[in-house]
Amino acid sequence: MNDLESIPITLIIAWASLLSPWSAKAHSLLVITYTVARVLHTVSYANSLQPHRAIAWFVGVLSMLLLGVNGVVGVALAH
Repeated sequence: MNDLESIPITLIIAWASLLSPWSAKAHSLLVITYTVARVLHTVSYANSLQPHRAIAWFVGVLSMLLLGVNGVVGVALAH
């Protein structure tokens, strides 16, 4: 249940920003970073590891936000 908090919205943001990213490399890196952060968050959650869980959560949320920014900037700069 813990993974259901951000994975669906991040998938939507990642798919939407994939249509016209400002940087395809940044998009790929951010998706990989998000995935690794969520795996680490789940492992940390299962093992009650703090502050590892909080750090992984923050990296995941930051990656999600940057994916959105990458997509919005890509659309704004499209000619």
